[in-house]
Amino acid sequence: MKILVTGSKGFIGSNLCLALKAKNHEVFEFDLGATDDALRSFVAQADFIIHLAGINRPLNPEEFVDGNINFTKKLLDIIQEAGSKAPIIFSSSTQAALDNPYGRSKKAAEDEIFECAKEHDHRVFVYRLYNAFGKWCRPNYNSVVATFCYNVAHDLPLQVNHEAPAIDFVYIDDIIAEFCRALDGKVVSDLEIKHVEPHYTEKLDDIASALESYKKTREDLLLPDLKEGFFKKLYSTYLSYLPDDQFAYYLVIA
Repeated sequence: MKILVTGSKGFIGSNLCLALKAKNHEVFEFDLGATDDALRSFVAQADFIIHLAGINRPLNPEEFVDGNINFTKKLLDIIQEAGSKAPIIFSSSTQAALDNPYGRSKKAAEDEIFECAKEHDHRVFVYRLYNAFGKWCRPNYNSVVATFCYNVAHDLPLQVNHEAPAIDFVYIDDIIAEFCRALDGKVVSDLEIKHVEPHYTEKLDDIASALESYKKTREDLLLPDLKEGFFKKLYSTYLSYLPDDQFAYYLVIA
């Protein structure tokens, strides 16, 4: 298929584009700096549209409206102008259920997608994602897992809020797998909010402790306990943040 991915340079987008290309799909990558003309061209050709683009850390709250609501409206207008019937996957956030500027903007974008589905009989898949983690996630931005992994891998201190409630997480490879299921026609298109499973509910203290134990494996050369799904995925994520020189061990010759 020919697949348009908006927000292609972001954490989820970069992982998704690589996975789609590995499946021999043709990927149209749209991100900051690309023109509206490029977007129109991509929409006209696309067999499927995956809309990831959005704002989650603006300089001011007004940017939520422009980046999350207005851009979604623009994309939908271009889709209608092109007469495209390409199904749409939209990545929303569980924050859409909350009354804050980001959550309200994502909820409004969801509403625009669902309105398009009802008015134009358009196939849509709206996913409210839990806190995503995995390789290539930017530390010190919007993922505590990325920040913790980076800091432990680079011998930097961790700032752990011991009073923080448990957080719901979803692994990047599980997101990609779910989106690919939708591409393959294995997910029902309807006007219901969807979630990617499995997801995991974990406390920051436990994540920090696990990462510190992973760091110690370089000293005792013992593999950590990876039976639990979340911590197996956390270990894989941690490895992706290690500096290159930590992927080798000195041989000890008796």
